[in-house]
Amino acid sequence: MAWARNLALAVVVAMLMLAGNILVNGSLDEGLGMDRFLAGLVDPWRTFIGFALLAGLLLMSGWIVWRQKGRRAADTLAWVLCIAWWGNIVVAAYILVALRQSGGDPARFLMGDRAGQLRPAWTPTGAVRALALAGVLGTAAFAASRIVHLGLSTLAGQTYLPGFAPIVLALVLLAFPSRATGPAH
Repeated sequence: MAWARNLALAVVVAMLMLAGNILVNGSLDEGLGMDRFLAGLVDPWRTFIGFALLAGLLLMSGWIVWRQKGRRAADTLAWVLCIAWWGNIVVAAYILVALRQSGGDPARFLMGDRAGQLRPAWTPTGAVRALALAGVLGTAAFAASRIVHLGLSTLAGQTYLPGFAPIVLALVLLAFPSRATGPAH
C-alpha cells in the first residue's frame, strides 16, 4: 500500500504548496476562499466542478463516518468538519492515518475495526503534545487577529470561525488521542 501512502503524501505536499502560494500572492481577507467559491457559481462549469468536488468530499466523509464507527465521536466529528472546510488535504491526511492504523492490511484500511482491531495511529510524546497545544493557541490567535482585522464582520463570522474551529478541535484531539482501541470482536 506504499502507492497509496505516496499519493496521499503528494496531495498533502501539493496542497501545502498551493496554500503557501495564497499566503505569498493572495490575501486572507477574502474569507479563506469561500467567497471566491460562491462567486464562481455564476459560471455553470465552475458550479458543476465545484459541486463535483463537494460530492466527492461528501462521499469521503461518509466513508470516514462508517469506518470510524465505534471510535470516539469527537475524532469523527473533527475529521468531517475539517474535510467540509479544508477539502482534500484533510482527505489525504486521513488516508495516511488510516494506512498507519491498518498496518498495511487493505481490509483494515477500508473497513477499520470491522475487519479487525486497528493499531493506534500515534502515541504522542510530550513534545508532540506540547506542539499540538501550541498549535491550538497559535491557530486561535491567528483566527482572532483576522476577525479583529476584518472588524467583526459577517465575513469573519462565516469564514474564520467555522474554518479554524475544526483545526483547533483536531489539534486538541491530536494532543489527547483516544485510548480506546476500537470495538471488541
